[in-house]
Amino acid sequence: MTLLVQSLASLLLIAGVFWFLWKLPPARAGVLALTPFLALGSAWAGLLALIATGLLWLVPWPDHWLSMVMLLLDPASIAAGVAVFWAYRHPTVHADTEPIHQQRLQAATGLTLTAIAVVIGYVYVTTHYAGTPVA
Repeated sequence: MTLLVQSLASLLLIAGVFWFLWKLPPARAGVLALTPFLALGSAWAGLLALIATGLLWLVPWPDHWLSMVMLLLDPASIAAGVAVFWAYRHPTVHADTEPIHQQRLQAATGLTLTAIAVVIGYVYVTTHYAGTPVA
């Protein structure tokens, strides 16, 4: 029961953050200048997170490796991808141009690769640490 409550609370928190982000005013020119780097960073960080998560079965100390991936690479990739979509959320930004379409595609690729990496990480944790306290 407590896991269900924690999961629902996490989902509500994420939905609240996304709702708040979308209600903010349109992105300024400084943020829009960073979106090419954020999109590329999201795709590469997602790929690195996927590779690093796949290596969990091969490294001698997976605990340190897992914490690095789950606490650094995954959030960085997700944050960069969401920032790209956030910057181009208003119709005042011309989303029909080819560079913006490519940046959105890179951000979506990064988010997809990171989601796969997170699932693989949780599969590793549930199969190797079942019944042991996490803290």
